[in-house]
Amino acid sequence: MKRRTRSVIVQELRKKLQIAIELEHATIPVYLYAYWSVKDHESPIAASIIEVAKEEMNHMAMACNIMNAVGGFVNCANQKFIPSYPTGLPGHNETFDSFKVSLGKLSIDSIITFLQIELPRDPAMDSELGKGWTTIADFYLDVLKDIDELDDEDFSHGRQLNDSDSPDAAGILFSVTNKRTAKLCIAEIIEQGEGLRNENKLISKVVNMKSHYERFLKVYHDMGGYGEVDQNNFNREELTQKVDQDKYQAFMKNVHNMVTNPANSSITNKHYKRENLKFNSLYSHMLDNMHTHVHKKHPDMSAAIRTMFALGRHAAALRSIQLDNGEVGGPSFEYIPIKERR
Repeated sequence: MKRRTRSVIVQELRKKLQIAIELEHATIPVYLYAYWSVKDHESPIAASIIEVAKEEMNHMAMACNIMNAVGGFVNCANQKFIPSYPTGLPGHNETFDSFKVSLGKLSIDSIITFLQIELPRDPAMDSELGKGWTTIADFYLDVLKDIDELDDEDFSHGRQLNDSDSPDAAGILFSVTNKRTAKLCIAEIIEQGEGLRNENKLISKVVNMKSHYERFLKVYHDMGGYGEVDQNNFNREELTQKVDQDKYQAFMKNVHNMVTNPANSSITNKHYKRENLKFNSLYSHMLDNMHTHVHKKHPDMSAAIRTMFALGRHAAALRSIQLDNGEVGGPSFEYIPIKERR
């Protein structure tokens, strides 16, 4: 097999990092939407979900750091960057393990999807990434292979985000200045997000912390789920059926009945459209802050994070709007061109 040149490796790594940024971002609206549907934001379940959303923002920031370090640009200030929900996740293997993620209230269905997103990799399985990843860890281990083929000098470009830019999340937002710190980013993302199903950690400094998968599994049980989660053969039907309905119905009384997968074009309520435009304008501004190009070589992640938390009050305004069928409003997460914003 012909050995790749350094230039080719860097170009292929940049393409994978763009997918990584899109992948991490695609989960953030999904987790925020579920969090905003919980009536008591001080509850342990709500706290678990918002912490995961913050950590996904951290993961996205670290993917941006690696992209900047290898001289690439973060392309996110456009409608194509934002998935249209329901959607498959960027780069996912739709043939082997097809599933869609949606904007929806917290429910048994959504928490099972969260488990599927964060499913740990089985180290005994050799996944072929030619057709897409089957677990997020598979994808990042493939990114790690490209990083391993480069030298320290390849990671010397672009301004870096650091812990002061972190969204108050657990773990560390690593700046990338060489190969080792690039690998630390990947280790942090894998171990904090999905965990690894063996005792061999990578090189992350994250210790004694439950992974996103473990936290979502606890939420599933707290909601009344008692299905056995087989990580080698994820059985969505079994997990859906094996639920204590009395416990689940009592839980759902504490969840707002937010509309599923809203789109501005499909909801005619004028009040909703006005508030949704405000939300999406602010959300688009957040993406603008993260976008980089030849004349803007580093993202303003601090401003993006402040904007992310400001979105909550606009989501609450949308949630106060009554729609058809007893549902209430929720944000559609759509990119708005600058001239059309409010």
